[in-house]
Amino acid sequence: MVTTQFSKNFGQVVHLSTFFGHPFIYEKSTLSVSPHFASNTSLMFFVILLQFLFLLVQVIRFKLANDSSQLNFLVPVLYGVFYVSFSIAVFAFTPYEAARQFNSVLRFRQAVQDRYLSRKESDAQLLCFDKYWTVTFYVSLLVPVVSPAIALLHIVFASRNPIHVVSIFPSGSTMFKLLLIPYAVATAFWVLFIAFFLQILVLIGMCSIFLLAPIVGGIKFPKNSNKKMATLRSLSAVTHLYRSYQLLVKLTNQVYGWCILPSQFTLGKFVVVGGYLLVTEFRTEGMSVDGVSIFILGGCVPMVAVVWSGFITCCGFVHSQSKRVIGSWRNAKWEGKIEKASFKAFKKSCKPVFIGIPAIFEVKGDTVVKFNQGIVQGMFRALLTLK
Repeated sequence: MVTTQFSKNFGQVVHLSTFFGHPFIYEKSTLSVSPHFASNTSLMFFVILLQFLFLLVQVIRFKLANDSSQLNFLVPVLYGVFYVSFSIAVFAFTPYEAARQFNSVLRFRQAVQDRYLSRKESDAQLLCFDKYWTVTFYVSLLVPVVSPAIALLHIVFASRNPIHVVSIFPSGSTMFKLLLIPYAVATAFWVLFIAFFLQILVLIGMCSIFLLAPIVGGIKFPKNSNKKMATLRSLSAVTHLYRSYQLLVKLTNQVYGWCILPSQFTLGKFVVVGGYLLVTEFRTEGMSVDGVSIFILGGCVPMVAVVWSGFITCCGFVHSQSKRVIGSWRNAKWEGKIEKASFKAFKKSCKPVFIGIPAIFEVKGDTVVKFNQGIVQGMFRALLTLK
């Protein structure tokens, strides 16, 4: 167990998520996968994939009809659903690997606590962890609370918007009236599925950072003598801990690394296209898109930009911290020649870790700057086309 507060909060979220199609069970500080719930997750993935295909058909339909008034809103929504559809594939097709990665982090933290840390040092770290965890948990609660409310609000006030399946039926027809309420309930259900996916993903990621960052920081050699967590800076501890950390990051990349690059591309496109639509709607007299859709999009665009920027900042912290730790090893002082030679050879074999795809897309400290530069450049180029 990490802390009682963590187990209680995380267990509640995981338990509630099973009612909306997620595959995990959290018991006795272990995240496991239920085969029954895993089949529900795969089914929900295909439901969201069908929603994406429906939106794609709608985009093609309005593109061929040269109806830009509807097309402009469909495109950013298509990008958003596309991001969700391939991101959820992590839980739909590799839930066991996702659970193994998180359990490995918890076991590693427990092993370090039992082997290297004193009771006082461990309690201080866990107290700090609880503070960060509590803030993260209560902020993440907004996702499953607000998301279905927004979806239902849009269905009630903009049911004729082409992003909704019921919009293909004439307004006031029997089929439209019969399907509207079941469609609203079904939409709220799969929106909650997505909301819990995002919440669990955020909690797993932030928990891993909160648990591992103090340990990795503990193997950083300061210029001046520092007795804080000094047991982590012995030769055997440094080599064991950093190699274990490398393996944990490698496992994380195997599970999640592949989807970061397409996520960044898709969400960047969503922000640019959505921002362009908002600007054009407010510049022209009379909105071509309904006010509810514009209001929701106006909240989603900056939120997505801020949340994704925060995510890649945290990922970049993993790289920058490991880089600083390796750089600090020049301050290490060993008494014996064998220890010096061994540590020198070990240091040469170590490289900073990163989140992402090796040699293709590695999230570093400046990645968030490049992401926001791309958004600004994309918006600027799009606005130049305005007359």
